[in-house]
Amino acid sequence: MSLEATDSWAPKASIRSKTSARETHPTIEPTFARESELFSVSLDRYHFTQYGYEDSNYYRDTFFPNAEDIRYRTHSPSNPQLKRLKNASELAKTDELATCDSSAQLFGEYLHAFEDTFAHRNQENVPYTAETFGWGKGHLFGGENPDYTYNHIELRPAGFGRWDVNEDRTFEMENEVYRELKLFASARGKTTEFGEISSILSRFNAFPAHDDDASKMSAKIAILNDGLKKLGYADIPLRYQEGANRYDEAQAAVNRERNLGKLIPNKYVGTILPRGTAPLPK
Repeated sequence: MSLEATDSWAPKASIRSKTSARETHPTIEPTFARESELFSVSLDRYHFTQYGYEDSNYYRDTFFPNAEDIRYRTHSPSNPQLKRLKNASELAKTDELATCDSSAQLFGEYLHAFEDTFAHRNQENVPYTAETFGWGKGHLFGGENPDYTYNHIELRPAGFGRWDVNEDRTFEMENEVYRELKLFASARGKTTEFGEISSILSRFNAFPAHDDDASKMSAKIAILNDGLKKLGYADIPLRYQEGANRYDEAQAAVNRERNLGKLIPNKYVGTILPRGTAPLPK
């Protein structure tokens, strides 16, 4: 499995570390052979699942925000699509058509959707919908600002203004993803509690870097690698578009086809599988 930082709509199926401009979280993304056909379908299933499932109103909370509520909106997100994706991962553990890696693949795709419930929010932590104002796609009006791990001020029209909660919601995401990972698999060998890595993640989140500057991105990822070494995990270094661990789109497509190619879509409602998709419940 490789680690990388990019977010194009080419086939991909390996674990990636989305850093800075492309949400910072490990994820396993789906392969979309028919990209234009499936892009809109994927928005509702993987990227914008939380809208309408918490006590927030996009227009009210964007223009008349309650400061006391903003920070806690991201805690423990839950919605029917997240549950469907997690259930799919559990089902694959016992499905005779699944491979040894099917459940892990689907769990990674669940994690992607779960993580996006933290990142895909506006300045007041209100979730974006897949279609804003009936025609805009995702966080179009926020630009790439929702995906940055660090607080900042945006002067360009898309996302203009202060983004003061990115670090807080990224840290909460990391904490809850860590908990999800521990629940998914029993750890063997050396284990580390979240409290031991929290200071490393806080420094990583606050470091201002995105995909437009490879040198800064490398410096940002170096914070994680240095932390891994100090914790005794020097044998799992992260890479940014370089070396043997860089993301390989062609191999990712092969991996996902191998892991999910035999699964029956109607049994895995909420997913996008190589053999097709089942409609979402209404």
